[in-house]
Amino acid sequence: MDISTYKMEDLSVGMEESISVTIDQEAIDNFVKLTKDNHPLHTNKSYALKNNYKNVIAHGLLIASFSSTLIGTKLPGENALVLSQSFKYKSAVYPGDKLFYLGKITEIDHRFEIISVKIIVRNQDQEKVASGNYSIKIRS
Repeated sequence: MDISTYKMEDLSVGMEESISVTIDQEAIDNFVKLTKDNHPLHTNKSYALKNNYKNVIAHGLLIASFSSTLIGTKLPGENALVLSQSFKYKSAVYPGDKLFYLGKITEIDHRFEIISVKIIVRNQDQEKVASGNYSIKIRS
């Protein structure tokens, strides 16, 4: 994957970039191994079904982590230094769901070389599953 090299002067409010990723069972299992978060909603289909889900669900932070790919490789890319991020989760993500991440610059502070990026995550049915905001320092 090519990495963007936007500098502060290249960026403008309204600029957008996107990526897509399919969340498979292997990604969920690997996230469990990495984080040790083995809550049964993520690991036990019977438990998930009993709790009104149609399958195990992906971890919220797994979903959010792919937005880092968008920030670190696309918008703004190589010159990004994440200062803060926040996420809200709207709907469960299941193994096999294809997610589409859209990042859009909403604010630019030229004095401090900081941009704000809004992230919207939708699934294959165009349902919004998560949204987030980043504050990013643009390294010179």
